[in-house]
Amino acid sequence: MRDLLVDLFKTFVLSQPYVLGVQLYEYTVVNKSGTGAVKLNFVDGYIRELIDINASQQLYYSYDIQMMREFQEAQEALQVNVEEREQIDPDRMIKFIQKYHHSLSVKTEPSITEEEAKEYAFVTLAIYILEDAYVLSMSSHNLRIDSLDHLST
Repeated sequence: MRDLLVDLFKTFVLSQPYVLGVQLYEYTVVNKSGTGAVKLNFVDGYIRELIDINASQQLYYSYDIQMMREFQEAQEALQVNVEEREQIDPDRMIKFIQKYHHSLSVKTEPSITEEEAKEYAFVTLAIYILEDAYVLSMSSHNLRIDSLDHLST
């Protein structure tokens, strides 16, 4: 099975001129005392010849469990069953975004902490979910990703 997967990766990479390689990772979520982490383990991959790419064997991405719970609850609240029809309820996600957006929008690049970078990732994801998946404009709430662009460089 693994050889078949690597052959599939190789075929894909060689057929796509702009793809340099494919790497497959598996993940597990580990939660302990106020923090959580996503642990990534390298499974396999294929890299085009004469390309230098290092695959990480194992990576950990930590996050604040409370923020993750807030985000997950806001995401779950997006779908509510109103009169047996699926409707969206964006209020909780908008409140989640508002909670972190203002403090991030007034930050300057050199003063960004690792925790604030994680907040930025959650806020950006929340805005994308609302704007893309649910076709809502956050600009009417004065919550836009471009107002945080100075943090992403």
